[in-house]
Amino acid sequence: DERRRIEELGGCVLFFGAWRVNGNIAVARAIGDAAHKPFISSDADVTSLRMTGEEEYLVLACDGLWDVLNPSQ
Repeated sequence: DERRRIEELGGCVLFFGAWRVNGNIAVARAIGDAAHKPFISSDADVTSLRMTGEEEYLVLACDGLWDVLNPSQ
């Protein structure tokens, strides 16, 4: 679990409107946030799923998109 990983590295996870690593950044995985290393990981969180061929779309998006849109949009 991300919280345990961060705490084992000496970081903390605090809630200020959203869960935040060391009280600052609201994600535990990101690319380019060197100031928050080693607590922020750039290792991808990968999920595999079987496609049936009936899908119309495949949407790859970051959390910023899902903050303003829901899946039906």
